[in-house]
Amino acid sequence: MVPISVDLNRLIQSVYVAPDAPLWVADTIESVSSRYPYNINVLQSDLASDPLE
Repeated sequence: MVPISVDLNRLIQSVYVAPDAPLWVADTIESVSSRYPYNINVLQSDLASDPLE
């Protein structure tokens, strides 16, 4: 294995949670990610919404 330095703040901008997932899933991901020095947005996906609205 060859170690490669990666800047996760540049690699991961957002994490999208499934539109039908309960709100606690996004809350848990935010809680866990806040323990680390990364700035990651956790968003509920709007894929299930009506595209014409």
